[in-house]
Amino acid sequence: MEKGVELATSAGESLQVIVESSKQLLGQVQTIAAAAEQQSASAAQIGDNIQRVTAVSNESAMAAGQASEAAAELSRQSERMRSLVDRFKL
Repeated sequence: MEKGVELATSAGESLQVIVESSKQLLGQVQTIAAAAEQQSASAAQIGDNIQRVTAVSNESAMAAGQASEAAAELSRQSERMRSLVDRFKL
């Protein structure tokens, strides 16, 4: 009988250890889940920022092309004006 009580007490203590370990494990899993959610949100923000940078880069490239075209046109007009002014020699 004493052996049975001893075994039951030992089993109860073992179950208590299992319950405590399970609680700790649950806490760790919840911490990991929260960290994964934060990482996912951060990754989404990074993706959005990359899209914005890409859009601004594309706009800048387009503006640079337009500036280049305008400079080339200004150069052509300057050359034309020079040739017209050269006709009016004093």
